Amino acid sequence: MQLGDTFSMLGHVDRSISSYDQGLQIQIQALNNTYYYPCLRLTHGRKVLQVRPVIDWDKGKAVTFLLESLGETQHNCDDVLAIYVGDNVMPQIVLFALREVNKGCGILVSPVPKETNAVYSLRDLSEVIS
Repeated sequence: MQLGDTFSMLGHVDRSISSYDQGLQIQIQALNNTYYYPCLRLTHGRKVLQVRPVIDWDKGKAVTFLLESLGETQHNCDDVLAIYVGDNVMPQIVLFALREVNKGCGILVSPVPKETNAVYSLRDLSEVIS
């Protein structure tokens, strides 16, 4: 389990044994019971179950929130900068948010060229640490 997007909980089942996988799915589906937890919703991804609150929230909004919070915490300083490195299509909403607030840059890691909101692109993860 891990927290994701500030206000959600993820259950990764891709590296788990099948009995753990089944138990995890049962627990998370129990949380999705709208009678007991009307403010939560369960979403499915590729080998991921995620419990989220029923609010308009995504990774882009989380990054914007964090940047605004850090700026306010640092007495409205303008030198807060985010660098976001992602290797799939999902972070495109984060990359778009970074461009919108002009407080960071995105780096897409992909072996093939892709249309992206990232400012930079690298071929593989080894180039990130180079």
